Amino acid sequence: MKIALIGCTKKKRDICSKAIDLYDKSDFFCKELAYAKKVLNVDSVWILSAKHHLLSADTMVAPYNVTLVGAKKSEREQWATDTFKQIKKMQSEEIPKEIYISINALQKLIKDLLILHM
Repeated sequence: MKIALIGCTKKKRDICSKAIDLYDKSDFFCKELAYAKKVLNVDSVWILSAKHHLLSADTMVAPYNVTLVGAKKSEREQWATDTFKQIKKMQSEEIPKEIYISINALQKLIKDLLILHM
């Protein structure tokens, strides 16, 4: 199984939507999603959310305005630790063979944790 972890974006829909659709106002998100699906041919997509940590594509999410940009180092570390725990739990259930992580500032810390713990 191949999965993709794609970062959330500031641009969101104004209504409660599936996580995969909530961020479709962002060109960057749409390009990352298309790349993961069409080029990498992933089996599932998960979204790394500043507020909710790890979201499955089908999770219903209300719009929110939370960012890690400008957050204290301790807050970013706590977010990364909590998110990493969710990823480990997800891995134990789905056992992915490959994980694609989109590149943007939000994922840097989680990438570092994944490298340390895998």
